[in-house]
Amino acid sequence: MLAGCRRQACAWHLRGSSSLQHRDPGLEGAHRPAETNKSEQFNGFAQWSFFGGEGIIAENIRHEQRKGIKYNHLVANMIILHNVVGMTRVLQELRDEGTEIRLEILAGLAPFRTAHINRFGDYTLDFRRKIGPLNFDATIIPMDS
Repeated sequence: MLAGCRRQACAWHLRGSSSLQHRDPGLEGAHRPAETNKSEQFNGFAQWSFFGGEGIIAENIRHEQRKGIKYNHLVANMIILHNVVGMTRVLQELRDEGTEIRLEILAGLAPFRTAHINRFGDYTLDFRRKIGPLNFDATIIPMDS
């Protein structure tokens, strides 16, 4: 189900959507100006992924605050990795089906998607499930050497 939603979102974007709010269904109604830099996007994403306390660190002890920030960034980076792997897989499928994928389109994509993540959902972990290795050499558009 999630792969189908990601596929639809990527396909819709590849057909010519021009603004970030249309590229990511998770940002519907939000306005993200082009000058928003990646650091601000990451900080907003990390704040979204913060569990409990609405992003407020209740501890007034410096090492506890740092620990909370590090754990929050770890969670945010795991979600980003999940998003990148899924987006890469869908983009490769679209490319293999003949969809033209240009550099301008890839430049507009960001891994800060949230619509498909249920932060407080009920997840079942299957430790017997085998996970394939990550392909760090995967390409969407072959670059000339």
